Amino acid sequence: MLEHINNIVGNLFGIGIIIAMFVLSVLAFKAMFRNIIKRFKPPSSNFINCVSCRSAISGDAFMCPHCGHHYGRSRAGNSIFYCLLAGCGFLLASLYGLELCFEEGIISLDFFKRYFN
Repeated sequence: MLEHINNIVGNLFGIGIIIAMFVLSVLAFKAMFRNIIKRFKPPSSNFINCVSCRSAISGDAFMCPHCGHHYGRSRAGNSIFYCLLAGCGFLLASLYGLELCFEEGIISLDFFKRYFN
């Protein structure tokens, strides 16, 4: 009895991980497309003053071109390549996990036929 409950909990945990991987891949691809659109959008016309040298710089600047003060806005989530890499990695991992679930018999087509017909 305890082993049966342990199998059910383990299977639900594995399926939850697979669903989370799918969701993460969708979010990574969404961030990639958002970054692509942002790259082709014309630059904003809002200017701010640099905190170090007080010269006017773009509000989208990562660093001041005059003094080199870094604003720390660059991160992996802003990179098209890293978002594509993360999306593909999460998608492949989730598809591999789904394949393992079908091979092990954790998920069968009879389950879908029984509950969705």
